Amino acid sequence: MEFFIPLTGRMGTEMPSDIIVSLLVSASLLPLMLVVSDSIHYVKSFRRCYKFFVRLTIVVVIAATYGHFVPYQVTDNQIAPMRLIAQHTHRTFYGIAGQVTVMDSGILVHCLDYRCMTTETNHLPLDQAQSIVCRKGLFCHWPWYVPLEKGIRRSRYIATDPPVSTDIKQHPLSVRLEHREVEVLSKNKTHTELMYRINLAIRGPSHVSLQIGPLQSRLTKSKLSKWSLDIDPNSVKRKSTIRHSSHEGYHFNKWYFVYRHNGCSYRPWRVQLEFHILSLSDKFTSSKSHPHYLGCTYPVVEVGVSAHYLPTNAHMCSTAQLNNVKDDLHDFIALTCFESIYENFIY
Repeated sequence: MEFFIPLTGRMGTEMPSDIIVSLLVSASLLPLMLVVSDSIHYVKSFRRCYKFFVRLTIVVVIAATYGHFVPYQVTDNQIAPMRLIAQHTHRTFYGIAGQVTVMDSGILVHCLDYRCMTTETNHLPLDQAQSIVCRKGLFCHWPWYVPLEKGIRRSRYIATDPPVSTDIKQHPLSVRLEHREVEVLSKNKTHTELMYRINLAIRGPSHVSLQIGPLQSRLTKSKLSKWSLDIDPNSVKRKSTIRHSSHEGYHFNKWYFVYRHNGCSYRPWRVQLEFHILSLSDKFTSSKSHPHYLGCTYPVVEVGVSAHYLPTNAHMCSTAQLNNVKDDLHDFIALTCFESIYENFIY
């Protein structure tokens, strides 16, 4: 149990770890029940023994479901922390024509425990914030360090000023579209089959995450067929947990998540993406002035790029806002904090 209880307690907000632990405890007690079942016949009153165990079971079940006991504590001989991940983030969203549509900044707090958001943290803005209900957007439009959108769905967001650390100034996130090309593979009266290629140059820190979500609609079907990475895209594709896109009329079927760590090298990361598109509409046409470029009227893919800036001191956060949160938290809360810059594009 010393192995399984901490493990199941870090499975996110959607998996009831208490039920898993109870099943493990029941399975481990089954061999002992063989001994108890034989010994119970030696008691003077079987009825009294039976009533005692029934009452004991009822008391334990009521105590476990009442929710009065706090599972987190810090004592001299035992540590049971609540684990939180806080990201001081700044997000920028771009439209299909390249214009900035939305910008916001805040502290995004993820919880790794099933019950943790039901226990107050002693940081008033966090306790008063409402849990985020995500119904649309590529990976919920959050700057995930690793893709945990399936297991963590009760995060909280506190609006603050944008992060302005030294690392962000030295290695700012920059995403540039270097090339875009449309190739018509076949065309008839009912549909058009195309190949759509984009080349991206990504500059930033050593930790960068790339999110790719081909967009589907009633008239179009797009699929990531090839990219410049050394792995097969079909081997890393994931079924989208959020179907609806923020772009009206479009949705996701599959999406992709890539994490890259480039060490001490800060050279641009060049990524080439190639999409196979089946269109039942005539809107997908190249402009007359640029026959090899898209006319910026037809969304094919949503791309999210996250840059992560880890603190140099493991015992302190890198921004004053994160340190304020860390200082207010209870002793039984273990906080992992870092900065993230997120940019979202429609191509």
